[in-house]
Amino acid sequence: MTERKRPKRGSADYEVGYAKPPVATRFKKGQPRPPRKPKAEQAPRAFQDFLAEELNEPMRIIENGVEQVVPKGKALAKASIKGAMDDRDPRRLKGFLAPSAPKEEFDFSETDITIVARALAQILKQQSKPASPREEETDTGADEVDGEAPQ
Repeated sequence: MTERKRPKRGSADYEVGYAKPPVATRFKKGQPRPPRKPKAEQAPRAFQDFLAEELNEPMRIIENGVEQVVPKGKALAKASIKGAMDDRDPRRLKGFLAPSAPKEEFDFSETDITIVARALAQILKQQSKPASPREEETDTGADEVDGEAPQ
């Protein structure tokens, strides 16, 4: 058998193939390798996510002799309200009747309160005062828009 001579790596007839990348694209000695792309970290799931997922799963219930497939959250709400109604305990219903959004609290300054009080007093004063016949004749009412006379 004849032996094949292996060409030197720097020669022009060097073969490129499996596990033999081109010489120009190989990693250089002493140079750091290219950085790896970091994998996206998955945020830990909150309890609310698990609860929402569970409450959205379908469930079979029998209501008035009819079998229905409804989300677990709806079945839970029906059972809770039915239990509260059967007990005739208004305290159990209080949670269902309370508004879900928190009430907004406004922080009015003293100046704001006095301005509103003055405006309210003027409105009440105008409403309590009877309109004279002259004002009714000269009053154009809703025909004026932004202080402009009708055309």
